[in-house]
Amino acid sequence: MARHRPCGHGHPVRDPALRQELRARVHRLRRGGDPGERHVRPPARPHELLRRRVPAGAGVGRGGAPRGVGRAPPTRSRGEVGVGRILFGEEIAAEIRAELQARVAGLARRGVVPGLALVRVGDDPASASYVRQKEKAAHGLGFLSEITVLPERTTEDELLALIASLNGDPRFHGILVQLPLPPGLSPERACGAVDSRKDVDCLHPANIGRFVRGDPYLLPCTPHAVQEILLRSGYPPAGKHVVIVGRSPLVGRPLSILLSQKGPRGDATVTLCHSATPDLGPFTRQADIVVVAVGRPGTLQTDMVREGAVVIDVGVNRVDDPA
Repeated sequence: MARHRPCGHGHPVRDPALRQELRARVHRLRRGGDPGERHVRPPARPHELLRRRVPAGAGVGRGGAPRGVGRAPPTRSRGEVGVGRILFGEEIAAEIRAELQARVAGLARRGVVPGLALVRVGDDPASASYVRQKEKAAHGLGFLSEITVLPERTTEDELLALIASLNGDPRFHGILVQLPLPPGLSPERACGAVDSRKDVDCLHPANIGRFVRGDPYLLPCTPHAVQEILLRSGYPPAGKHVVIVGRSPLVGRPLSILLSQKGPRGDATVTLCHSATPDLGPFTRQADIVVVAVGRPGTLQTDMVREGAVVIDVGVNRVDDPA
């Protein structure tokens, strides 16, 4: 049996001496702490992180929201005092949804209902699941949302004709073509056919150009999610060394641009590693923040991350479940 799992998990702390040391450290921190102690929060279950090392991939929260591991600032803390904590993307997503609901309600008072058109071609189970989640999220915010499913044998002309009709439909302010497309269909042509003003994935060439120039019309969603997790959790990237593992045009490459742009939401020094990087360890061990965006479990190991670094994993991989 196979299940979707995040890239890497820690293990319970079974060493009695280590458990005793951790309990003593918790006691000291609750009484005011030692000057040299770090005030950080643990995950709900003890991880290998409690050995003062970061697990091999922090994982992805339910619903696909990225999550990370890192030192906790004095705010947004959760759980008992210990030596590590997990940053949960779903909590931040709930905050953002609440903010968006207020904005959508404001538009409704003006007679405007945001509309999102979702296009899926074929019967890929993962794509079908992602599109359903997006539709559910849109409905939850008060959007008009419709899914158009085309058969696997759809021709490129038929797909482009559908996109053209959605471009001209005033009910829809955003259009999303779910990738990947079946063989024979060009994602570049499909994304380029979407009206750039309705391109919610920021994949139209004009929007990519504006984004690279630092004058974005819209931001690519997953890189923007990583940026929001860092900022809202108290880990601004400004002045930090960020190492990104993965160079895909959907996550790694645009994230490197986003975090290196000038301003308080960026200003990071970014290193972009990928499948042709001969040895990841020397790069990741120098990082203040590591973002893993690859489709291969176990890419990041515990000895490849320095103590105190923040790790965010946006990769979801299918692995065998021995249970």
